[in-house]
Amino acid sequence: MRTLRLPTRQECFELLHEYKVPQNIFEHSLVVNKVAVFLAKKLKEKGENVNVELVDRASLLHDLDKKDTLKQSNHGEITEKILAEKGYPEVGEVCKYHRLQYSYLMDKLSWECRIVNYADSRVMHDKIVSWQERLQDLTERYEVKKPDKSIPGFWAKLEKDIFDKIKLNPDDLQKNIYSIKAIIFDFGDVLTIPGVTLKAFSKFQHHFSEPIEEVLKNTWGADSLLRLMRGHISFNEFAEKLAETHGIQPEVQHQIQAYLEELTELNQEVMEIVKQLKGRYMLAILSDHIDGVFQKYVEKFSLNNYFETIVCSANEGYLKADAELFKILLKKLHLEPEQCIMIDDRKVNIKVAQQLGFHTIHFMDAPKLKNELRNKGMQIQ
Repeated sequence: MRTLRLPTRQECFELLHEYKVPQNIFEHSLVVNKVAVFLAKKLKEKGENVNVELVDRASLLHDLDKKDTLKQSNHGEITEKILAEKGYPEVGEVCKYHRLQYSYLMDKLSWECRIVNYADSRVMHDKIVSWQERLQDLTERYEVKKPDKSIPGFWAKLEKDIFDKIKLNPDDLQKNIYSIKAIIFDFGDVLTIPGVTLKAFSKFQHHFSEPIEEVLKNTWGADSLLRLMRGHISFNEFAEKLAETHGIQPEVQHQIQAYLEELTELNQEVMEIVKQLKGRYMLAILSDHIDGVFQKYVEKFSLNNYFETIVCSANEGYLKADAELFKILLKKLHLEPEQCIMIDDRKVNIKVAQQLGFHTIHFMDAPKLKNELRNKGMQIQ
């Protein structure tokens, strides 16, 4: 008997990157994954024979070939072939049957195939909609002149089969998927006004032999800064190291740090959102920051009045890019990733959170943050 072999979630994300899945398709796949895993877990709870991990991986990878097969009849089949060659034939088979052209086979297919097919029918772009709305969109977008009139009947039956078993209303799917308990904010450039680091360094331009942008770029990528934010070295040790590598004298660095602390202010538009969320959700901060310095900000801005849980990288020995920092936060919150929304301005941190199963929002500005939260079911004015 063949042993089922599955890629890890991280390997799924690596495959999506390898096959250059477009960003809009990637975001669609993440939401399909949320829907599929939710339904798989509910069906398993009701005693159905469902492999939740298989559903998880297949729903992430169901559009792996979309870049090369958009509007082609072999979409899904190429994904099946790719995954079979990678040693994941069962995942490939589930991916193949996600297309609506296979709807007539639903009664004959495994729960895994049916769940991924149905989950895809409920997600238009990156929004959860009714399957009727999704079908209309597909018909118009792909210019289907003679749509198969039997498909609505197959999807209606599949929906009834699933929701009769899990005892939920299909109209409440979005509310159930986004059953959020906690909202987690990054600190720098999310809760605070962006751009102050550049401003602080610019005041001391005459101390540098290269443009400030280059200084910041080289400093941010430096191993010494990463060690500082993990709490492995002190600020004085960091300053000495930077003096060696970039010629920035320690006393100047202390002046820059003091000026940076003076300049840093909360983003009041974002804080208004925080105030609306407080009391309805657990609120937390997860920040890559310097020990001691970050604590000054916590006290300066009375952050404990707004956030129940505050986690700083330097206190825990890990950065967000290490993934372990997210796990430490989850342990403090006593929650699972799917119960949390992570808001961050850095894509690398968003990627790690997504791999762990968090809902995520890539922060751009306060108005866009409001819209993203509303799309996830939050009541924001």
